[in-house]
Amino acid sequence: MKKNKTQKGTPYMHHTEGNGPSKGLSAICQKKYDEYLFSIQEKLACPHCSNPAGLRRHGRYQRHLYINEFKRCLIKVFRMICTCGRTFVVLPPRVVPYKRYLLGQVLRVIRLAQRQTVYHANQVTGIACCVIKFWIKQYVSWHKTLVEAHSLLDLSDDGEAATIYNRERHGRRLMQAISAPAQRFHNLF
Repeated sequence: MKKNKTQKGTPYMHHTEGNGPSKGLSAICQKKYDEYLFSIQEKLACPHCSNPAGLRRHGRYQRHLYINEFKRCLIKVFRMICTCGRTFVVLPPRVVPYKRYLLGQVLRVIRLAQRQTVYHANQVTGIACCVIKFWIKQYVSWHKTLVEAHSLLDLSDDGEAATIYNRERHGRRLMQAISAPAQRFHNLF
């Protein structure tokens, strides 16, 4: 797709144009992340081998988070390394791996699209229709069966929905992108 010189951004990310992350909001989000990390330090274990003792910090990197269609922040998240040699990132339950939007915003968009239309969800949230369609396709293909079995879309607390989903499907997060070679969840029964 050839980009017009006057066009800003891409058609997929037009909803992110404008100012960058807010420094004040980023400081608040970073403080909350650090508090979360401190609170789970004793319970933290390697997701690959379940070893709680062999973990150490392995660096940090910046992570953009979209709180809603207008508020964005930038935090530094920790990477951990285990004695088994595998690394992983410590993310709070409301942060979806490989997505910039928080889980609450993604679930809100899916609810709007299911109750009304994709275009209604676009008008209300400002998120591009193609992004919403991708999220719905991902939801239907990989997450819908477990979400409906536990009525997770009906929960008002997205953190509780994430916790229940993670307990039922260890190693995956609600609305996490799942690679194509992985077996679809609803085909496991």
